[in-house]
Amino acid sequence: MDILPFWRTCFAVIYCFQLFEKREDSGKLLHLRQSISSRVLAGSWVLLSVLSILPDPYWLVTLLSIVFLVPVQQQINRINEQLVPGHDPNKHFTAWNLMAVVVGGSVFVLVLIGTFVVRR
Repeated sequence: MDILPFWRTCFAVIYCFQLFEKREDSGKLLHLRQSISSRVLAGSWVLLSVLSILPDPYWLVTLLSIVFLVPVQQQINRINEQLVPGHDPNKHFTAWNLMAVVVGGSVFVLVLIGTFVVRR
């Protein structure tokens, strides 16, 4: 994946397949078990991400797309642990992380209120 991160982000729906497959191949080389196929995970993530074009409140289903990233991150953590035993998995939240969660959570609550409660 020899491309600038900005463009990789812009074309995430294309690059996620490549990234997920690379993770799957690395796991196989290390004899790590895998629960779900990379194609299923990437396809499901893309599908739910594209559903953001749905009208209110149906677009909220796109928030579930993160569910398909969890097994990918778990596998990457297992790969890192095998390749670099004792590495820092960055499991702790900093004050900035917590602030982002509070601000993001507050905005999300306002979105839910605006979507479901405030109707004229």
